[in-house]
Amino acid sequence: MAYPIIRSTVRPSFLRKVLQRGTCIALLGVGCLLAGGLFLPADLLNLWGLPLWTLGVGLIGAGLIPYRRLKQLELHPFELHLEEEDTLYLIRKGQVLAHLHLYDVSEWEYVENEQTYGIRVHFRNEKTSLWLPYFSKSAYEKLKNERNR
Repeated sequence: MAYPIIRSTVRPSFLRKVLQRGTCIALLGVGCLLAGGLFLPADLLNLWGLPLWTLGVGLIGAGLIPYRRLKQLELHPFELHLEEEDTLYLIRKGQVLAHLHLYDVSEWEYVENEQTYGIRVHFRNEKTSLWLPYFSKSAYEKLKNERNR
């Protein structure tokens, strides 16, 4: 029996929110670079130039790297492959990142809040859980239905 492949998805509204937040942080970095370069005298720039440059570039990176990661996730999504021996494989770019046996799972839970969304997997014998980010509610329902077959 062939099981469907379940892929993670990044919602456009979530991507837009990350881009807006990242752009604000990156603009602070650009402002730091411009303010330091335009308004500091040369003797102060000698002392504070490197720290201001590091802060500016760090803010630009901190603002735009999360957006880039989400865009890469759109191109190469996480995939859940359910095999007949009741094993679930988490795969990205053709590489197995994790596998878990379904008889070890006590509960599946869909979690959604302002910061993120995805599936949380709770295990029977342990107090730990596994977080599968950016899987939609429909992916959760599909996974739940496949598991109950």
